[in-house]
Amino acid sequence: MASEIRVNKINNRAGLGTVSYTDTGIIVSGISTATNFKTGSSNLHSTGLTVGDSFLHSTGINLGTGVTFSNNGNATFSGIVTATQFKGDGSQLSGIDASALKFGDATKVQATNTGAVVTGILTATSFSGDGSNLSGLASREVYGFTGIGKSLSLTTTNNGADNITNATYVAFEESFIGPSGISFSINTSGNLIMTV
Repeated sequence: MASEIRVNKINNRAGLGTVSYTDTGIIVSGISTATNFKTGSSNLHSTGLTVGDSFLHSTGINLGTGVTFSNNGNATFSGIVTATQFKGDGSQLSGIDASALKFGDATKVQATNTGAVVTGILTATSFSGDGSNLSGLASREVYGFTGIGKSLSLTTTNNGADNITNATYVAFEESFIGPSGISFSINTSGNLIMTV
């Protein structure tokens, strides 16, 4: 008949721990060393902890194949990242048209190589620079009056198309600069009537 030794507790050297055997399992006090600890889908091994398809190791955390947190502070996501707010430098973000700003459905500012194209109404406290290509504006007109006997001569710049020399301008008896399209007439009383 074979020999059999039954114990319910093994004491290691003093202070280093014990192993107790109970009806529900083994209780170890002290440091337990093994090449691998495994239960269910969890696997604790020398390079880290694997739980299912997630891996915790010294260089970071892999959550399946879609998310990686590295120990250098970087995080990589292969799917959609949703947050209530994003902060910081977004200069490396892709898929964003930084050349176009849209405000509602009616106004859009599009940056081009030659300037900015605004769709909608552009309002400013002032405009500076060359406005010669602005449309929808009445051009400035020079109106010069010269009396010739009992007649009155009117000289204009023809909606800004003609030039008036300085000598001609100085010779005017009366002159002013106003919007183009003003017409003049003399009534029966001999008064000059201006119609805008």
